[in-house]
Amino acid sequence: MTKEINTNDWGKFCQNLTNLRHDALLTVEALRPGEANKPIANNVPLQSVKFEKTDACSDIVSFELGSSAGAQRPMRHVITEPIHFWLKTAEGEGNYNPLVIEAETGAVQITFHPALRQDVLAGLQVR
Repeated sequence: MTKEINTNDWGKFCQNLTNLRHDALLTVEALRPGEANKPIANNVPLQSVKFEKTDACSDIVSFELGSSAGAQRPMRHVITEPIHFWLKTAEGEGNYNPLVIEAETGAVQITFHPALRQDVLAGLQVR
């Protein structure tokens, strides 16, 4: 089962991820239909996620990844012009994994270790 996060709640969802899943390990992959996924980051700690709405029709979602202690080089992954945020139901009741963000430039799959729990959706409209 897949759930979509309402576009008006993307900022709050990103804030929830930052507050509730800081230092969770993420694997980030670009989805390529008919081909193998392209790895972007593998088991890298999450520092923050931000949704930035712009007037110029180029909204972005930015993931700050890496270790603040320097164990892993910090990196930033930016998704330009997101269209949909999809959460796929994972093993276990109330868990979600992965998050798929569809954008004008393609889709990105973010897998969380451990899986996301229901608390990241608190106060959000999800369908």
